[in-house]
Amino acid sequence: MERPITKYTPINITLMLGPPGSGKGTLAHALVGKLVSYHLSVGDWLRFLCTYDESITGASGEALGGLTRQELKAYLYAHELVPAETVVAIVWHKIGVEIDNGHETFLIDGFPRDEASAWHFEQLLAANSLPKPARVISLSCPKQICKTRFPTRRRAATDSEAVFEKRYREFMEKTTREVLNRYAVRLVKVETSGTMEENVWEMGWALGWKGAWE
Repeated sequence: MERPITKYTPINITLMLGPPGSGKGTLAHALVGKLVSYHLSVGDWLRFLCTYDESITGASGEALGGLTRQELKAYLYAHELVPAETVVAIVWHKIGVEIDNGHETFLIDGFPRDEASAWHFEQLLAANSLPKPARVISLSCPKQICKTRFPTRRRAATDSEAVFEKRYREFMEKTTREVLNRYAVRLVKVETSGTMEENVWEMGWALGWKGAWE
């Protein structure tokens, strides 16, 4: 059983949001060891939970937010958002597990994707006397560049151009309007249309680190 998250647990959370193909995974890896100790890609974790061995976490109901594995698969294969309370429960459980593993600073990418998820997450933080996320990194990249990159970072067999268009539209119409506006005072905007090296430097400058990557 993971150590419970309480007001005595010193955790710091950074969120990273961006359209599909904007470079979230690449930049997240660059941050580990510099800004955060643990990177949680919510999309990758949800996909893992569809195939994982229950003995890995011990409590499948908690790890899956109360869903069965088949119910979770159904959402992912249909490329539909997992219900807000459920995805927040999954993320919260995973944070607890990693706190037990000794991590205190987290980068969570691809979450929250709608206002309901943001609200439920904040309620959990407040109920445990924990602060809101310290910062929200918003990645900006032209659609055509994201679309070109998307096939090279394909995570699931069902990913396609139609899936890209659906997810890009959801991000622009839902995540941008609801979540990024909600966290406007905490936003750190990063342009990611360049090469990997250029984007990493852009992020360093945006965060005020300047030569931190040397």
